[in-house]
Parts: sequence; C-alpha cells; structure tokens
Amino acid sequence: MGTDHLLTVLGAINWDTSIFEDRFAKQGEEVPVNRVEEFSGGKGANVGVAAARILGKQRVAFVGALGNDDVSRKQLGELRREGVVTEGVVKLKGCQSGRAYIVVDGAGKKTIHTHFGANERMTMRHLKRPRVLRAIEDTQMIVVMDAPTEVGRRAVELAKGRGKTVVYSPAVRTREGLPSVEPILRETHYLVVDQS
Repeated sequence: MGTDHLLTVLGAINWDTSIFEDRFAKQGEEVPVNRVEEFSGGKGANVGVAAARILGKQRVAFVGALGNDDVSRKQLGELRREGVVTEGVVKLKGCQSGRAYIVVDGAGKKTIHTHFGANERMTMRHLKRPRVLRAIEDTQMIVVMDAPTEVGRRAVELAKGRGKTVVYSPAVRTREGLPSVEPILRETHYLVVDQS
C-alpha cells in the first residue's frame, strides 16, 4: 500500500438493483416497472470510491467481504477501476455477495431490501489476515460503516491504538440499540448518523 495510503473504509459492499415504477405496489398487487438499473453499491464501497475520486487512485483502501460468485468479480473490478486498493477484501466460500434491491416510485420515495450476504459473515478472524491488518494499521484515517458490530469495534480499537483518526457510522447497526454500539462510540473521533 505504501506511505500514500490516506484512508481505509471498512463496510458493506453490495450489488444494487434499482427498480423504478410510478407507484409502490400494495400487498399482493402487481405493478409495471418503468426501468431497472444495476450497479455497484453498498455504503462502505460507495464511500471508498468517492474518497478515491477526491484523494486520488491507490490512496484509499477498502476492507469488506464478498461471496465467491460473479457479483464479487464485478465488484472488485469496479473498485479497482476507481483506484481503490482491494487487498483488504476477503472472499468467503459458501455464501453470496451482498445485494440491495431499491424500489423507487414516481415521487422519488424509495424502499430498500437488503440481502447482507457476505457482509454479515465477516468475523474477527478476517481482521487478523495480514493484508486486512495492514489496511487498518497503515492508514491515517479509518471510516467504519455498517460492519458487523464486533468487527467494527475491533477495527476501531486497532486503528485508535495506532493513533489513527476514526469515523464511525453505525447505519443499520442502530437496530441493535445503543448499548451494542456504545463501546465503539467511545473510541470514535467523528460520528456520522443518518435519518433512522
């Protein structure tokens, strides 16, 4: 990674399918779809790509989990084309990569249906891999978003212990309640919250 590595993002990576329709279907109803779009997504991966566009290629690393499937190849290809360092991405056998299905109505309102897949299967064991440890320890700042709570907590401890700046966005982890994420909050320099 080298000394130019400024930021590491640990978080979710999904393949997004966006469905655009005039109105949401009621229970049991079928409605026509105007168009379908597919693209690389996931909050963590999106932040990694945005940061690489700002900071420059090879200056942002991503740590996350993908399944051993076609989606993982597309995802890794997208990240690499954007200049994101992918050495910290683990491929997990026996599970699918994360996917999100976003339904958008004519007024721009949306519902999101997420199959977390490999994102939920990342464990403490994965953080011990040398390439993943390097991505966390050899950076100036880490952003943790949507990672499994235990994994996020350990990554924050590792980074903070080495004097790194820590940004935390609990995102879907808010559903676990404050007692679950509070240990991470205590170690965080900056907290990012969303509407929920």
